[in-house]
Amino acid sequence: GFLQKTLEISAPVNPETLRNAGIAYDRAGYYDQAVDCFQAALEAHPQFDDVRELLSDCYLSGGKPELAIALYEKALKDSPRNIRYLSRLVFCLSQNNQAAKALIVAEESVRQYPNSPIGYIDLAYARLNNNELDEALTAAEKAIDIAPLDAETFRVKAIILSEKKRDPEAEKSFERSLSLDPDNIETLRDYYTHFRHVGNFAKMEEIVFRTIKKGGSACAEDYWFLADYYRSKKEYSRAFHFLHQAFDLRPGEQDLLSMMADVLIARKHIKRALRFIKQYVDRAGWDITADQLAGYRELQKKLFIEALDFLRYCGGTPADFQRYQFKRSAIRFIKFSLAAILLAVAPPVYLMLGKEGLLGLVSVSLFSMGISVIINRFRRNARYMEEMN
Repeated sequence: GFLQKTLEISAPVNPETLRNAGIAYDRAGYYDQAVDCFQAALEAHPQFDDVRELLSDCYLSGGKPELAIALYEKALKDSPRNIRYLSRLVFCLSQNNQAAKALIVAEESVRQYPNSPIGYIDLAYARLNNNELDEALTAAEKAIDIAPLDAETFRVKAIILSEKKRDPEAEKSFERSLSLDPDNIETLRDYYTHFRHVGNFAKMEEIVFRTIKKGGSACAEDYWFLADYYRSKKEYSRAFHFLHQAFDLRPGEQDLLSMMADVLIARKHIKRALRFIKQYVDRAGWDITADQLAGYRELQKKLFIEALDFLRYCGGTPADFQRYQFKRSAIRFIKFSLAAILLAVAPPVYLMLGKEGLLGLVSVSLFSMGISVIINRFRRNARYMEEMN
């Protein structure tokens, strides 16, 4: 669409225009289009560091941290002493659960720039991610000594203190950070997450709505947070309301569709849930998330199963659908076979062992079927968690 038309123009491409388009796509949840814009802007202007940062954030949001890491490793080859690149590399490595490597890069940053707070802040985050809380706090204190008016130094200290359950001190540090940088959305998000963990939900909500007021069109994440909170409290109407608000801001975020379907199923609004599942499958195809939703007990009526089978057929591959149908037919055959065997052996068991023997046979059969259901559900959940990771 927009990107193709922009690149077709014979005049030189304006990197700033591509950057702005990428931000608009990203905020709406269209990550692939955002990546295309940022990549084109970076190709047109390789020193556009703001775009490099935005592109790496898109890679991280899209579950591709290895690309974000490669982006900064490449940048550091051309500029090995660039402290901004070193700092972003620490962040990207941490997001990819490479805490040990992130620690090495942060220590190198401190070695090269011992009088800068940036290296110590990165070192504090790296040690925090490595669960070295005391060492992380020491690094944060060093950063504060170097730059006592830097809001980020107090932010990382607050997060560490929160992890150490030193709640009053953590809240004091959060407030100090926000006094230095009142509009920092990320600090506000850390702050309301802290209040959720300590169980101060009134304060949590106050800070969330304060964040939304400041965030404007970029506050979908905050609505998402509220939805998750109310979903955990089984306040499904409020959860759905906030998910819908998040979706209005990010219509390209397909995961919100599956979450809205999940909430509607919990509210017993099955027909409405099916419409959201259909929208999800139209965008993402039939994947592990759709499979998880289809496994809900509330969707096991014949009418709903037929609708889901149609979506599975349209949204998946023919081979996957055939395997699914074969598996379901095999399960039905096994169930009917077990029932037939049970009926066949029941009379002789009753004659030989009486009622107790018959009850034992029924109990063993039901137990076996229950175990098979549990194993099947466990395997499905394991595949789901593997896909999420």
